[in-house]
Amino acid sequence: MSGWFKSLKYLSWLTQAGISVATPLILCIGGGIWLSDVLPFGTIPILVGIVFGIGGALCSLLGFFKVISVESKRKSNKQPGAFNK
Repeated sequence: MSGWFKSLKYLSWLTQAGISVATPLILCIGGGIWLSDVLPFGTIPILVGIVFGIGGALCSLLGFFKVISVESKRKSNKQPGAFNK
């Protein structure tokens, strides 16, 4: 793989990690703000949204690290091909 394709692959992984971490935070906090406007619970839905958003972001980040570690192990275990395979 050439240098440009490798750089673009890592750039796409980085942007996907950023989106995967930011999306649960934005959705959960936005849902908490909406619920606090609709229901008379005060700021409790916002706090719950923050907690769930951080939890979702951590789960997404751990999943991303798992994919990266599997990819790096797969590349490190690559054996040179034999002439008869």
